[in-house]
Amino acid sequence: MDTRLLEKFFRGECSVEEAREVRSWFDAESDKEHLLRHLQDRWQRFEVPEEITPEHDPAALLENIHARLQKERDEESKQVSSQLGSTNQFYFLRVAAIIVLAFGLSFLVQKIMSAEQRPEISYLEKEAPKGKQEAVMLPDGTKITLNADSRLSYPVEFSGNKREVKLEGEAFFEVARDEKRPFTIVSGDLLTTVLGTSFNVKAYQGEPEISVSVAHGKVKVSRFDMTNQAYYLSPGKEAVYQPDKKSFTVQEFEAKETLAWKEGILYFKDATFEEVKKRLERWYGVEIHVVGKAAQEWQYSGIFERQSLDNVLLSIGYVKHFTYEKNGNQVKIIYNNA
Repeated sequence: MDTRLLEKFFRGECSVEEAREVRSWFDAESDKEHLLRHLQDRWQRFEVPEEITPEHDPAALLENIHARLQKERDEESKQVSSQLGSTNQFYFLRVAAIIVLAFGLSFLVQKIMSAEQRPEISYLEKEAPKGKQEAVMLPDGTKITLNADSRLSYPVEFSGNKREVKLEGEAFFEVARDEKRPFTIVSGDLLTTVLGTSFNVKAYQGEPEISVSVAHGKVKVSRFDMTNQAYYLSPGKEAVYQPDKKSFTVQEFEAKETLAWKEGILYFKDATFEEVKKRLERWYGVEIHVVGKAAQEWQYSGIFERQSLDNVLLSIGYVKHFTYEKNGNQVKIIYNNA
């Protein structure tokens, strides 16, 4: 759904065809998750006045919108066909008004209408490629360390009453305190909000878990579509989210394991072969291929402080009975029982 078209719909400026397209988008059950995320994103973009309750629930809001749309359809079906063109016009204007009322955001229309007069926010992107880590200093003084194979998107300058960045991968945040402007990290399905603290976020694309681990201060973690159900983490606690199950687990974590990467330490604890392979590929910027198969499934524990890839592979290979060959950034692991 084109954001500009949705904003026209909010203002009641759509043609009949455009409005029909928006209504079809609302009706599509397959798009419900995307719609919830989009509604939440619209909420997050604008400054929320004090009279608006923070317990905003997009899921309940969407159900409300659908119910009201159905009521409007029932009323529309009673209109005579000769008045169809006029009915459609006023129907969609009413729907636009319904959505604004359902949001409880009368100010939203004014914000959107004035957006064209405001310059667009410029964003920068910082990437730490495989095999490297990168340090980033944000305009507000926040320090961020990106782990290998990670990307951070952030505005050239923070404006309004919040500070928001987007992360894909893993990073350690040391957030500059600003009680008037919370700091928010968008990572996958999660929103992590703080005033000023230090914590680790791990949200690699394609991995089964997203984790937020707190070193100092207090952190609020919630899903995009369930911001009224938040978890508050104190030092030594982490929230682990499983996107496929849409479930959270709050637990204690070992700082020496979770934060070891910041000190140049590879830390494995009961890691499967696939976990070891993926970590080594990111850490050293290589591609690992396997010849043969291990005699049995295995787990590995070990600590390597600023060691070369050769030393790591020799050590693990000795324990797990494989040899290896290197050619540039291509590594071949060969199981001796192949």
